[in-house]
Amino acid sequence: MQAAHQDSLAGAWPCVSVPPHHRNPAVSTFVLGERPFVIQSAVLDLTGRHATLDIQTEGQMVGAEVWAPYLYHHGLALPVNDPAALAGQTVVLAPSGHPDCPHPDAGYLYVQGHEELAAAELVLGAFDGQAFEARVHGLAAVDGQGELDGLVPFVCTCRLSVWMG
Repeated sequence: MQAAHQDSLAGAWPCVSVPPHHRNPAVSTFVLGERPFVIQSAVLDLTGRHATLDIQTEGQMVGAEVWAPYLYHHGLALPVNDPAALAGQTVVLAPSGHPDCPHPDAGYLYVQGHEELAAAELVLGAFDGQAFEARVHGLAAVDGQGELDGLVPFVCTCRLSVWMG
């Protein structure tokens, strides 16, 4: 990622400074604001014309409702011939239309509705032939009816399975 873009996001992203307990990809968690969720599945699908990212969490009760945040991007412009070449890369997922975000579609977070990501990055770590150590962090609008409202930071650390066609 370009340094100028990273610097411009640093002030806008309260989640850029990731707490140490959220940095270990062996612990698969999705933290929305201060609320942790267990990851049910995390997949980077490289079988289509454009790659897709799907991260689904397990549901948990928040007030009187079940929340299961779902982060997805179904139009990633990634080189799909060799996933190992992506190891160590940072992929800007949002905002759509930004020069560092060349993807034909936007990324979204579903909590109480499908909201376009305000800012997000996917950081791909080591690749073992089947999955990446990965981290996704950013900001997304959430209408949590008082629990979490407005632009809320999120961070996800996980083992991101790769599907190839």
